[in-house]
Amino acid sequence: MVEAKFNLAVMLLDGVGGAADGKAAAEFFVAAARDGVTVSFLHLAILYNRGEGVERDPVEALKWACLARQAKVPRASGVAESLASGLSGEQIADAEAWARAWK
Repeated sequence: MVEAKFNLAVMLLDGVGGAADGKAAAEFFVAAARDGVTVSFLHLAILYNRGEGVERDPVEALKWACLARQAKVPRASGVAESLASGLSGEQIADAEAWARAWK
């Protein structure tokens, strides 16, 4: 069932079966992430970085990328490093602290 949330998020993002809906996709990625589908973390990082379906927020993007990195999601370390390169030390520390506390 939890994988279904992730799969629906991907379908909504890509517009499979209808118009693409980034906002709904983001909501389903969050729901899947809460249910333990860790690859959702990386998708949320990308959405927040692009401002696709959510308001663009580089710090929020890094928060999700840090979670993905902690979960050893493939490519997450590179994404996190790339996102962090444009942020201040305080922003990076905030994102890392949030990721450590997220459950």
